[in-house]
Amino acid sequence: MISKKYKLSTKDFLKLIKAKKTVLFQRSDFFIIKINPNGLNYNRFGLVINKKTAAKATQRNKIKRIIYNFIKKENFFSGQADISITVLNKTAGLSEKEIENNLRKDLRKVFFKI
Repeated sequence: MISKKYKLSTKDFLKLIKAKKTVLFQRSDFFIIKINPNGLNYNRFGLVINKKTAAKATQRNKIKRIIYNFIKKENFFSGQADISITVLNKTAGLSEKEIENNLRKDLRKVFFKI
């Protein structure tokens, strides 16, 4: 897991979700990624996995753990952005490697646009 410093607080997360203007927006079959600047010297992340994606809390927690461990392993902390990752329904049926590969592809697309 990543430290609390790199996670969005509830207040900041709601601001990001409700923001009228999102700097970058990336949608794929598995994830929706929104990015807004935060004025800090590091990126902060927030995850959304709803009950339609994974009915059981253990499934949702497993997907969160996979994503947070991937972010930590790939070191996506350098930057100055708040990043919201919404997990879509198709992701629940994927293996850990497939989730990581799809997330890597989507995050690289977004970070190359910056």
